[in-house]
Amino acid sequence: MLAKLTGSDALEKVTLLQTSWDAVRPDTGQSRDKELRDKFWGPLVEGGAAVEQFRNTHDEAWAVVRRFVNLHTRADPLLLQSEMVNAKRRIGETTAGKELYREYQRIVEKQRERLLGFRSQQITPETKARVEQEIQEQDEKLNRSLQDLRKLEITLLRKLILRIFRGGPKSSRYVAHCFL
Repeated sequence: MLAKLTGSDALEKVTLLQTSWDAVRPDTGQSRDKELRDKFWGPLVEGGAAVEQFRNTHDEAWAVVRRFVNLHTRADPLLLQSEMVNAKRRIGETTAGKELYREYQRIVEKQRERLLGFRSQQITPETKARVEQEIQEQDEKLNRSLQDLRKLEITLLRKLILRIFRGGPKSSRYVAHCFL
């Protein structure tokens, strides 16, 4: 999600700082480091993000600040900023917005499957009634959330307008001529 928000070019300016290295045994820290890199941070590191270990010292804290200041001498816009300002996209039309929508849909579906799984279990009638009530409440919440998410979706007319104006002045003159 971070790469969708910032753009892959900005990942070289990202530092994933692991804290509490002063509070764990080295083998525990190394195992956690491997887990973070393999399970969560792989795409970020592959995209150029740095991973550093912080041992909670005064000198290391200032070293982090110096690296941050030195890396950010140039103010490049994030992908989200560029899409919203330069391309005039709404949040739901941006790369980050689309990814957020997809991720939310995955979470909603997973939650729904989990709740429906309770129906097949052998449980007491009163527990079953509570589960059914919970399923109904969750369905209502999910439906409201999905309605909110759909508001972020791009309408067909907006897609057409964006396509026309991204095609440059010739395509917009052509469309204007067709409508006259």
